[in-house]
Amino acid sequence: ITVVHNGVPSYLKPAACDLKLIKRLKLEGKIVLLFMGLFNRRKNPLFLLEVLSKLRKTRLNLVLIFWGKGPLESQIKTKARELGIINNIRIQKPLFGKEKNKIHNLADIFVHPSTDEGFALAPLEAMACGKPIVMTRSYSASEAVDDNINGFLCHYDDTNHWSRRLGQLIKSSNLRARMGKASLAKVKKEFQ
Repeated sequence: ITVVHNGVPSYLKPAACDLKLIKRLKLEGKIVLLFMGLFNRRKNPLFLLEVLSKLRKTRLNLVLIFWGKGPLESQIKTKARELGIINNIRIQKPLFGKEKNKIHNLADIFVHPSTDEGFALAPLEAMACGKPIVMTRSYSASEAVDDNINGFLCHYDDTNHWSRRLGQLIKSSNLRARMGKASLAKVKKEFQ
């Protein structure tokens, strides 16, 4: 049996940030976390709000972009208000094709907290843009992320573990750069 992985389109690659988009989303001087996918239970976006709330106690310059749509959108907004982090999130409708590159390159860190997934493409797309990945340690995650090399694999629904790992990346631009380079190298080697 030979496993043939999905490939990543060549238009997804590291690029300069779109300054107009940074201004429109008010991201100047912010560390940007990016979630991409459906806003549904199995993708687990509400969990990220708990993590962001913990992280924000020591880092005020964080923004979490929810890029997608789905049935949990109103719950995301409600919970963000309840946690006092509504100003630290942005919700963006999905983009497709080459436009994805603009969003991925706004991010400093890609987050993927899914609880049930096949082989997720969104983390691979972020890796192709040179981003470190933090995702749930389950399903096929370990095929995309080499723990402590191009990102971190975190325990399911453990806000402390996620906060610690994200905190390491948030604190160190050198670590983000090193893991981002490893992500890009892994995509070029295994997912083209």
